[in-house]
Amino acid sequence: DTSGGKNVSSGSAEGSTKKELAKLPSFQGCEKTSPYLKFTVWKEQWEVLIPDYDVTWRSNHLWEHLDETARNKLIGCETDYAESMRRLTRLYGDPQKVVKYVMKEVLLPKAVIEGDYDGLVSYSVILENNFNHLRSAGHEHEMSNTTVMTSILKRFPRVVVEKWNEHLAEQERDVISKLFPALVAWLQDQRGVWERMVAISEPEKKNAKSNFGEVEKRCFGCREVGHIRRECPVRPNKGGGCTEKARKPTRVKKHWCV
Repeated sequence: DTSGGKNVSSGSAEGSTKKELAKLPSFQGCEKTSPYLKFTVWKEQWEVLIPDYDVTWRSNHLWEHLDETARNKLIGCETDYAESMRRLTRLYGDPQKVVKYVMKEVLLPKAVIEGDYDGLVSYSVILENNFNHLRSAGHEHEMSNTTVMTSILKRFPRVVVEKWNEHLAEQERDVISKLFPALVAWLQDQRGVWERMVAISEPEKKNAKSNFGEVEKRCFGCREVGHIRRECPVRPNKGGGCTEKARKPTRVKKHWCV
């Protein structure tokens, strides 16, 4: 902030030399912005840059770089910079909350059906992104327990799970003890195959759609091309010049027994 930079320069101890200050990062505590996943990275960046700012104005700078949700968490300690940082860390940096949020993101998608290579690519990317969030917070091994891994593997087709088990059987014990990072690394290798399958299937889908679009539509009511009976703007026996002739009643032949 420009105004913040001016305040810091005027309030500096030496005052004679003005230093160009780096822009401080902002933090949003709103649930929609995934605050539990972003807090650790934000805090690291903040603590690198904030020492260049005058101690007197740090609480003001912190307040200016928080959204309304995060500010509401600091009511009562707005002017106490140290207590504000401790409270934010307690609320958004709790490892259990981070893991809980990641679990919610990872288990939200539906199970991928057999042959859905696009779904496999998408779900593997979700797992990798959330693993990176955990790793940046130093909690990458928190999801390696059996219960969590079972829930994740249930979202993959049976064939994929079988291949994963075969791969796992060939690994050393230290890899097996870190199942979630090992799974993410294995999925990265498999993703290349799935992406090629998606590229192969895309032209087939387009051809199928184009062939279907060439099928002629013909109305059985007015015999016109371009729409079907239920879409017909002119229905029989309702006026409007339908060319279909009224059907004659069927003659019933009478047979007399002698």
